[in-house]
Amino acid sequence: IIGKNDSNLKLAKILGMNLINYKSIEKLKQKYDVIFEVVGRKQDKTLQTAVYSIKPKGKIIVIGVFEKGFYGRLPLRNLFFKERLIIGSNSYGYFEGKDEFEMAVTMLKELRKKFSRIITHIMPLKDFRKGLKLLKEKKNSKVIKIVFRP
Repeated sequence: IIGKNDSNLKLAKILGMNLINYKSIEKLKQKYDVIFEVVGRKQDKTLQTAVYSIKPKGKIIVIGVFEKGFYGRLPLRNLFFKERLIIGSNSYGYFEGKDEFEMAVTMLKELRKKFSRIITHIMPLKDFRKGLKLLKEKKNSKVIKIVFRP
């Protein structure tokens, strides 16, 4: 896991993930077989880092949602010369004929206690706007994930 948000990184460590210091990204060149880009937004640095960090013939799976109309810059020669792949991903897809959403729900049920730390807020659906505000101010609100209930 590479990240900037200290509380998210602490949680990732508790969940058993290996942390990589954000400042040492340059040392990651051609080290990984598969990288998941999960940030998206209106920036291209995370995808560029993935291209430089993936091994030849490695795969970059893009899960992060990029802003509509955003055109990022990628080191295409580096990407293609080493036969690296970028694979787009859409939520609620299928893997080997199985519904990924159902697979995720099953995994969460099995690992409920471990992953319950990710859910920092549970709010009624009527407070959706309040939840969005908390997400926008996540540095101060310490929000990681919000679950909305009826």
